[in-house]
Amino acid sequence: MSAPHAFDFEFQITENQTFQKRRNRVFLTIVTESTRTKSDPSYDKSISRPDACIHSENTAILIEAKTQSPLIREQNDNHIKHFLGTATDTHRITWEMISERLKLLKTNLTGQDRFLVSQFYDFLDLIGVSAFDGFSESDFTMLGSIGKMTTEDFIDFKRIFLKKTEKFMEQLKKEIEPIINTNKYKEYIMKGGLNSPGAFSAFYFYDENHYQQKELHLL
Repeated sequence: MSAPHAFDFEFQITENQTFQKRRNRVFLTIVTESTRTKSDPSYDKSISRPDACIHSENTAILIEAKTQSPLIREQNDNHIKHFLGTATDTHRITWEMISERLKLLKTNLTGQDRFLVSQFYDFLDLIGVSAFDGFSESDFTMLGSIGKMTTEDFIDFKRIFLKKTEKFMEQLKKEIEPIINTNKYKEYIMKGGLNSPGAFSAFYFYDENHYQQKELHLL
């Protein structure tokens, strides 16, 4: 593998011959932990354009990144066929993994490097694709902002907040695994509507006769 300084990069790749000649050809997807992969036979292969390529003299790493939409098998296959050819390695990493790495990395940086890494880390959190790192005061302030922002902005915020809540529940589930393993339970996240700014999540533990309700409220 080439040394890091030997690599260059390009965005929105259109040239489909150059990278087929590289000895090492890799197709990398960057997605969220919840990203689905689905088939779409109607996908227009004529518009296939990978998001980026990191390359050196011997290596080409073709990248398809998703933050909200699912991965389309036909799109991925077409990227590989037209830009890398055959015998391609495929890898998948998540934005959550990247955000965790950035969190560790920025503590050892200073000056401009620390600023840029911190800004990117904060951006991943802002769009709701970072690993869960707690709620902020602004999360709950925004929940009470119906009528103070556009409907589109509020819906977008609500989507990000609910995604953060889901990650919180997943993390909590790991913490209470001994309880879950020995009890019957259900989990619930109230998504609400546009006119319902509040939200809560809950685990319901029960036996055959009644619920032993334990709620975790996010107001």
